[in-house]
Amino acid sequence: MLDMARRVDECELFDAVWVGDSLLAKPRPESLTLLGGLTAATRRVTLGVACMASFPVRDPLVFAYQWANLDGRMMENIEICRRLWNEDHVNFAGKFRAFHDVTLRPKPVQQPCPVWIASNPPPTANKVLRRAARKADGWMTGNVFPNLLAANWARLTEYLREAGRAPERYPTVAYHNVNIGPDRQAALEESKRFLDEYYGPVFAPPMVEAWTAAGQPAQCIEDLRKLVRDGAKRIALRVTGWRQPEQFERLVNEVLPYV
Repeated sequence: MLDMARRVDECELFDAVWVGDSLLAKPRPESLTLLGGLTAATRRVTLGVACMASFPVRDPLVFAYQWANLDGRMMENIEICRRLWNEDHVNFAGKFRAFHDVTLRPKPVQQPCPVWIASNPPPTANKVLRRAARKADGWMTGNVFPNLLAANWARLTEYLREAGRAPERYPTVAYHNVNIGPDRQAALEESKRFLDEYYGPVFAPPMVEAWTAAGQPAQCIEDLRKLVRDGAKRIALRVTGWRQPEQFERLVNEVLPYV
């Protein structure tokens, strides 16, 4: 992982490295521990978690210090983190947490420290999108169904305008898979095996196809361009296969320069 992160850091086609987070999904190290290693291994790229699934069960005081669902607890935790990252001698009395005169040192270097919200497919999407429009600094999603990104971006655009925010300046990231190979169907089948091993057998073949840029480089380029047309300002890519160094080279040389 650290070697791949160094290669990404050296390649100007990338501007961020994202790590996963979950108490159950495998294989993965603990996200904040991994970020510590990546901080030492990289110099240029932004680092982030896509997405912090364990956030609602983490202590917000400890999390805010380490970092220097989507329910009331999460929104309260976000408020706590923002205040600790930006204020001294913080007093807080909420529904789930209460504390008095807490000052966090050190504060995050990046100010303000951005908080992005990741959304799920329906039926929870509208509720989450409204929260993202009101409270978040950006939005991350996965196109796990055909045209899901476009539909959710249209809703989020409406909610952003209702909240008095400019959609054209609002950051969006599509979290997407990629598998480059001579045969699209074989690339999709390998991606499904990869995702099944990672999450369990929860993604049907049509979902894998919607969520994966797969096949020849020209097909992958078009798949990624469609994400941009559908509302993604950035794309976070995961190689859904086991030949990752080879895939990385093809991605850098044959796909990304043309997206």
